[in-house]
Amino acid sequence: MMIERIRRAGVVAGAVLALVALPQPSPAMAQEPAKQDGAAAKKESVVKQTESSLAEWGHKIREFSRQAKSDGREAAGEAGSELRKAWRATQEQGRKVKEAGAEGLDDAKRSFDKATRDLDAAWRRARDGESGVSRK
Repeated sequence: MMIERIRRAGVVAGAVLALVALPQPSPAMAQEPAKQDGAAAKKESVVKQTESSLAEWGHKIREFSRQAKSDGREAAGEAGSELRKAWRATQEQGRKVKEAGAEGLDDAKRSFDKATRDLDAAWRRARDGESGVSRK
């Protein structure tokens, strides 16, 4: 009976020592899933904003082209060419935002925002050139 108690005590002590000896997660490791969740949520938000902006611009450009064609004119000339080029660049930057990892997301978003500003400027020039009226 005494031997049994000693054996149980040894088993319990061994189990406690084994648990103590297990590597404990560092605070940085404990925060890693939260960082990953935060990064994923940020990317999802940025991608949704990017997709929304691309959809809005796509609609504006299609309507502009449709209206120009129905009026018997083409969105041509330097302003129209600049608009098409800016639209392609904006779409490309949007693709890069979607493909960016956590490390490159901020840079991709900044590049997309710049491309969108350039598109807006080209849009204004093409629109103003088509109507002959300066709009701001």
